[in-house]
Amino acid sequence: MHVRAWSQAGNTAACVVLAASRDEGYKMRERIFGALVNQGLDLYLPENPFYGLRRTTSSASLATFSDQALMNLGMVWEARALVEYLRNSYQKLAVAGYSMGGHMAAITAAVCPFPIACAALATGASAAPIYTQGLLSWSIDLDALAGETDLQSEANERLRRLIEAADLTRHAPPLRADAAVLVGCARDGYVLPTEIQRLHEYWPGSELRWLRAGHVTAVIRGRRFLRGAVADATERL
Repeated sequence: MHVRAWSQAGNTAACVVLAASRDEGYKMRERIFGALVNQGLDLYLPENPFYGLRRTTSSASLATFSDQALMNLGMVWEARALVEYLRNSYQKLAVAGYSMGGHMAAITAAVCPFPIACAALATGASAAPIYTQGLLSWSIDLDALAGETDLQSEANERLRRLIEAADLTRHAPPLRADAAVLVGCARDGYVLPTEIQRLHEYWPGSELRWLRAGHVTAVIRGRRFLRGAVADATERL
């Protein structure tokens, strides 16, 4: 496990920020969230399994869905271990992420046995519609998943059921769901607004904010908005 830490003397809160899909290294997260260190929040940035220094192939694009599932599982296990490690060093702990990182952050908060804050950015209750209905669905080789011709619809349904295992409504809400801030992108072509709303309704006391941007433009034009969500979620703990 590789982690980059940004810290400042006197900070009493920390946030583990998980990486988005194909987000290798730390530069993107540093650009978006780095200013939080001067606002009293130390940052810990783990590198995803199969990314960067942990690559097992020549590309960050994973060849199989099983590899994707293993990476996601590893992200949650490692984030959970990291917040446990940091627990005695800070008064407040949070977990955050954008897109895939946001979904894994939400799962981490849900399975954590002690209270932590969560900023789930550009993600919803389930990732299934992203791969079966949204723009990313075109990247799935349904012929390979089907194994036979004319079985693409069955393969798509099997994929949906598999991803639904990580649906956040299958887990109990975090112990402090009221210390969760959810951010949806109003012009997102990947994450369905209904999934973001569904997560908000399932997590009692959570706050839902909408950013007038797309899934990509939000990380370019909405950085202050995203930082604010992380800071406010931590403050609510």
